[in-house]
Amino acid sequence: MNVTDIADDGSVFTCIYNSSLMIYDVFKNKLLHSLIEKPETTKTKILKISPMKTAVAWLKSVPNQLSVIHINSKSASNISASTDYSFEYILWCPHGEYLTVFSSLSIFTDVYSVGDNKVEHITKISGAKFDDLGCPIAQFSPDGEYFASVNIFNNGHSISVYCITNSSWIHVQMIKVTDCLAVGGALWCQDSASLLVWEGCAAADLSLRLVTVDGRVEQSLRADAAPITTVSLSGCGRMAALHSSDARVRILDLLTWQLGSMGVLVHCPIVHESSARSRLREMADQELISVCEPIAPTLCELNHDESRARHLRLLRFSSDVRYLATYDPIFPNTLWLWDLTSKLPLDTIIKLADNSYVLGLQWQDDKALLAVTLSNSRVLVWTPQQSVIINHWDKPFCLTAETYLATLL
Repeated sequence: MNVTDIADDGSVFTCIYNSSLMIYDVFKNKLLHSLIEKPETTKTKILKISPMKTAVAWLKSVPNQLSVIHINSKSASNISASTDYSFEYILWCPHGEYLTVFSSLSIFTDVYSVGDNKVEHITKISGAKFDDLGCPIAQFSPDGEYFASVNIFNNGHSISVYCITNSSWIHVQMIKVTDCLAVGGALWCQDSASLLVWEGCAAADLSLRLVTVDGRVEQSLRADAAPITTVSLSGCGRMAALHSSDARVRILDLLTWQLGSMGVLVHCPIVHESSARSRLREMADQELISVCEPIAPTLCELNHDESRARHLRLLRFSSDVRYLATYDPIFPNTLWLWDLTSKLPLDTIIKLADNSYVLGLQWQDDKALLAVTLSNSRVLVWTPQQSVIINHWDKPFCLTAETYLATLL
């Protein structure tokens, strides 16, 4: 099972296995479909379930084509890429009605309408810039009524905003970022009316602005700090966690546009004994993680690996916004938990086994329980009271944070 995807709520798991597309119902713990070579699934490079869990789309590298299969009817559609530019990435809209397919070299983006047993090409729009992880800087608004993408032009970057109405994609705004060296990312706010836009790692300092869909800059923040690499919003949409290239995190209140009172969250290589709330939890292969208190500073020395700087950085708020989980791959095998209500916000450092790293984070909706997908096919479960490793799994689908939490419902 080397190419997989999971529904956001963990209820459906799909994978490519032995040239077959396998679709599992996680809640019922059973296989829904096993589609053998219908269509061809070898050399699949990306696989995505639609948000409504009615279709699965994937891209093949050889030959380069898009395939969409409707789960209920098992009918399939195959669309070949241009001979000049290959398909590189796919993105569903929140309601599953549209599928965007991004070309190589940021040349164009194809938009498809996905209905009952059919896939229709609607339009071709400007291509999106790809970030350093190979993902397009493009996103649908939470309500699914807008689509925004960062475009590359001769004179720099701009952000194109499209309004989606009755299968029509209307280009409503091109936001020129003339005073920005390079757009590093853009993220829709919960109101679907504005975007957070930040400069990339080539910038000299931290720069963030709030831009409306009609192009107005409502708020702007610039600080004498390292540039932003990743931004994550809380579930309520009021708080934003800003991760910078120096492995520090700042909390921004989007209502007051002020940085949080807890100051800067530092992924420090040494945890000092004076931080009474801090604990190092070391993971071996046992289920329970031992708690070491007080901490000898040498136990917490981390191997700062610059070669990992391009890997996935993760920031996730708990549902009540009390806790923040952070993972920075330049500090391998390490996970941080922060209590944002405490004067000493660093709550827990979890040191993972040497052969594992973090692939994903997922909080339970109604309580402070964090599930962490690990690279060694295990899940770490953290609560303020304890941490355990789940390594015994009797399900036919893979163990991940999402599938584990789905089985708790």
